[in-house]
Amino acid sequence: MVWPLLVVLAGAASVAAAAGSSTSGIPPGSFPVVKDLVATAELFSPKPGFANLTRITTDGVPTLSLAVAKATSNPYDLTLRAYSDEPAAGSDVLLATVEIRLVPSAQPANSWALLSTSFQQAVAPFRGNLDAGLNVTSEWQRFSLPFQAKKGGPAGALRWHFVLGSLGPSHWQLRAGSIVGWAASANVSATSLPVCCNFGYDGRSPDAAWRKDALANAAKIRRGSLAVRVVDSSTGKLVSSAAVRVDQLAHTFRHGTAVDASVISMAARGAHLGPDDAKYIEVLESGLFQTAVFEGGMKWPSWQQPSLRNRTLASYAWLKAAGYYVRMHNLVRPPPSLSTTACLGIRAA
Repeated sequence: MVWPLLVVLAGAASVAAAAGSSTSGIPPGSFPVVKDLVATAELFSPKPGFANLTRITTDGVPTLSLAVAKATSNPYDLTLRAYSDEPAAGSDVLLATVEIRLVPSAQPANSWALLSTSFQQAVAPFRGNLDAGLNVTSEWQRFSLPFQAKKGGPAGALRWHFVLGSLGPSHWQLRAGSIVGWAASANVSATSLPVCCNFGYDGRSPDAAWRKDALANAAKIRRGSLAVRVVDSSTGKLVSSAAVRVDQLAHTFRHGTAVDASVISMAARGAHLGPDDAKYIEVLESGLFQTAVFEGGMKWPSWQQPSLRNRTLASYAWLKAAGYYVRMHNLVRPPPSLSTTACLGIRAA
């Protein structure tokens, strides 16, 4: 069975794409960043037995054949990765292209999976430039992923990788993979480069049928009218052309985001923040969001470690002081055989 996976990295420029993008419309003046995924990619695995990588040809084209035997406990413990061959700047516009399929003979009919791919710093803090969910089927598909770089670096400092650790037994093939870029002086925008508009599941396209009713309902349910009367206090008459300012103090509907406890805890204790982390805190303090959920701080593996638990608690206090509603994660998930009554009994105990 093939299990779908879609991972979004905080701070990354997110792209979701599907096949069908052609190479037409690509402007001249590009330079190579990752020259040949098939030639340079390597498999990262915690131990033998999780996956096997071989190089073959399909239709006369050099191809990576990747057989995944089993999932890992951490999705990032099993990745296919290739490093940048040439330097790239944080102001560059980049275009990643690759052809991928699930091997038909190894999968049930009509199999598909969401494969996560990222282009990011090769060392901590692994800040991302690209994060994409690729809807892969048993047919060869060409994915075209344009994005604006956020982090640059010399050759070898950036890494293109595909996250495989949460996928069950499956067999993948990849070919014709590369990343090219344009310097800021070339005046090429990411939005001008080819990308398809199927975002990995039916109904996510901008013109999906359900959106018209949803937008109408949002306008009807989530919006209201505000009438302001400006009256002269001495005469009781309406004042014309009066200057009026209205500040919204609260939201009935919550606007939220996932947050990183490691950054917030630094702000909570007054530690020095780098430019990226300072911007992160600035956005959290801007009023754009009113609800937050920790990425992993309240999940069991982190919560059971005292140092990480204390970091999360400090971040929780900071968020509450900033006026946030904080959504929790459950720490214990009962087995399906355990009834709701039994669960309540455990809680009471």
